Amino acid sequence: MHPASLNEPTTHQASKPAIHQQTPHRALTPDGTGLPGLNQADIGRLQIEHLAAQGHRHIGYAAQDDPRERPFCLPRLEGATRACRALGLPTPHVVGMRYSRDSARDAVTEWTQGATPVTAVAAFNDLIALAVLANCRTQHVGVPEDLALIGVDDLPMSSLAVPALTTIRMDLTAAAGNLTAGILSTVGAPAPAPVAPGRPGPGDMLALIQRETT
Repeated sequence: MHPASLNEPTTHQASKPAIHQQTPHRALTPDGTGLPGLNQADIGRLQIEHLAAQGHRHIGYAAQDDPRERPFCLPRLEGATRACRALGLPTPHVVGMRYSRDSARDAVTEWTQGATPVTAVAAFNDLIALAVLANCRTQHVGVPEDLALIGVDDLPMSSLAVPALTTIRMDLTAAAGNLTAGILSTVGAPAPAPVAPGRPGPGDMLALIQRETT
């Protein structure tokens, strides 16, 4: 199977995410409320930049095949794809996954036994990454020696996994502070005093937590 393109992501068993549609670039809460200053595409970019720095060229992307997650998943995938392009890497091999053992098993098989096996996977979030990690163990795929893995969210269980999961941590407190300031400004109320000069940018809100899977 050929590597996925941005407009035609490779999906093993589920409907293709509508990557061709216009996607939001701000973080979104489930009800669609924007969180100013946090760009979901930066998350995918940071994942790819970290994996590329480890020497990986053929990278997979574990997308979440749930329409409710698309406001988050699509821009993260777009950021990952752009980062690969900027670094001169092949387009990520995208597999749409569900939160299930069978879905993770099929994804690991596709990434490791395809025509061009990947050596690393950037996952939409930690839950997807942990599902991949569990199935690597049952399929005797070494992590990170055969397949490196990075998630998003830094869930408490991620540090307890064996091996411990590398991930991207998001500081939603800073993003929420930006949102609060925007709302107060809209209604003409004074904004709370910032704890530091200026609004926090992506470098303040996102942090790579490197552990044992990369």
